[in-house]
Amino acid sequence: MALPKKSRTSKRISAPMPSLPLDSEIRGNQAPLTCPVCEQSFSGTLPLPAIFNGRESDLRPIFIDAVVDPLLLLIQVCPHCLFAAYPQTFGHDSESLDELAFQCTSSLGDRAPPILDKLDREARIDLQNWLQREDFSLGLRSPAQRYLQAARCHDYVSSDEGAEETALLADYFLRASWAARASGDQVQEFTCRAEALERLWLMADDESLPLMEKVRTLFLLAELSRRQGDFASAIDLFTQLEDISFNPNDQSEAEAEADFFYQQAERLLSLACTKSDVNARVWEPEEDDTLFEGEDDEDEGNGSGPQGLI
Repeated sequence: MALPKKSRTSKRISAPMPSLPLDSEIRGNQAPLTCPVCEQSFSGTLPLPAIFNGRESDLRPIFIDAVVDPLLLLIQVCPHCLFAAYPQTFGHDSESLDELAFQCTSSLGDRAPPILDKLDREARIDLQNWLQREDFSLGLRSPAQRYLQAARCHDYVSSDEGAEETALLADYFLRASWAARASGDQVQEFTCRAEALERLWLMADDESLPLMEKVRTLFLLAELSRRQGDFASAIDLFTQLEDISFNPNDQSEAEAEADFFYQQAERLLSLACTKSDVNARVWEPEEDDTLFEGEDDEDEGNGSGPQGLI
């Protein structure tokens, strides 16, 4: 697989992050990993089990009984060549990780963590040389910066284009903003959210976007705009969601998911109208609703929501 030249994403995302404790200083499951790029082995720190308990208004999963927010440990970075990706790309798989991935993506339109295809020898050497030239060694101990590094690597090795690839990159930046929030870095959270918005706008312009994906994209565009303080755009986008309707013959599961976004949009629109950028918690359906597996929570968010502990 031939590699494209260094991408726009790779050039632009290079801001260093404050240092956090090394993997060995963070409590997690130690697991042997093998880098698919330099083929060297190392010990990675994987998330400990945690209980999924709903979401914040930008769809960030909330976990309870977690020593460390699992989202902070999902991205692994090879200490030898600095390649970054989800653990599955490093050949690690386990029931606990599968369960965590399911909890992070269940029924809300999130994409499962992408697993990069195996690279041929030429591609691996090219990628290693690029990683060395760029010198990403500073700041990669920060969880948010690790997501950005994974976005760089994914963008560099992928030759795909179109809405699906743009969506994958948008998810990396969205999750980077979640990690920055958990780390208490508001500046990095704002920056990562802006990167996610840029790619979501590209998706919204794609007329071939499936209807359910369009609903999710409009919802995230609206909510991330509200969180960025762009209340006029948020109001317009939340209102646009009301004009989207499903064919009566569509599957009930898609209708239920769309209904979830419509209900959240109605609540969050009221916040946008009062020019509030508060970090809200989404309303959770009843226990017999398939959209959530966590316990019921109060309808109103508390302004910040549970944060990851690091």
